[in-house]
Amino acid sequence: MIGGVAAGPARAQDELPPTDTPDGGAATQPPPTGAAQPTPPPAPSGTTSATPPSGYQVPPPPPARSERYPSVALTEDRYLESAETRDLRIPSRIATRLRVLDRDFTALSARGGSSIVDGVLAIISGGLSITLGLIIAADSEDQNLPMFLYIIGGAAVARGVIDIAMTPDPSDPAIVFSHMPMGSVREVRARLNYGESALEELADETRLARLLDAGISIGAGAGFTTYYLAENDIAHAPVLDVFLLIGAAISIVSGVINLVSRSEAERRWEAYSDLRSRLRRERRDEVIRRRRSKPTAHLGIGGVPSGAGIVLRGQF
Repeated sequence: MIGGVAAGPARAQDELPPTDTPDGGAATQPPPTGAAQPTPPPAPSGTTSATPPSGYQVPPPPPARSERYPSVALTEDRYLESAETRDLRIPSRIATRLRVLDRDFTALSARGGSSIVDGVLAIISGGLSITLGLIIAADSEDQNLPMFLYIIGGAAVARGVIDIAMTPDPSDPAIVFSHMPMGSVREVRARLNYGESALEELADETRLARLLDAGISIGAGAGFTTYYLAENDIAHAPVLDVFLLIGAAISIVSGVINLVSRSEAERRWEAYSDLRSRLRRERRDEVIRRRRSKPTAHLGIGGVPSGAGIVLRGQF
């Protein structure tokens, strides 16, 4: 009798049809247990039971917003770059120096460019002046005008060579500086060092070219004046020779002005040097002030008239 009762439910369980799942497949019935399962309360009339069928797997909740992947607009390179620079903090003094260097390079590259065109034009004009002097000297006995054309033409050729060979182009270091990355402390330091060295080199090369150009102008004017005074009497100089002397004097004056006037690259480098010195001095004073503000204590043993004593000295 007991064996019949135990076999009955097992056969009934095997004869039950499989339960449908939401995706259209058949779910396998769970094995029977010894305890009776509680019967769910009947659903109200006119409504559908909300109890899921047996074997239904509840989907997991959607992930939180912070756990989702980056949006499609944020590419992998940009995401890595933002992650690398997220914790990078540039000190205010370093940021100020980088900002000033960027402005200096931008201003220099906007106002000055390549001097090759100017140098070529100066060489051509100097060659034409020398050629004209040779033509005039072949048809005239007066050698004052041809000598003036020789000297002025030679000075123009020399200035053209200086413009081509020695005058720097500020746009090249400006482009390199603006494209240097700042993703790490090492890259920031490399960009700062390059900007400082490039600006100093621009100032030095511009100064040398300026001094040579001024020397050539002064030498040309003084050379023609010396030649004319040695060969002619200035008291009886014709009108054309007076204009030639005026041109030589203008060359001397322009050379002197160029000699004492600093270029924009030189002035900007001097201003940046003063800024860097002031920021370093402020940094040094701040470090000294912090060290002095730290509390210190000194313990010592000293003698007194009636014995010995312990002295504790502190600074807060």
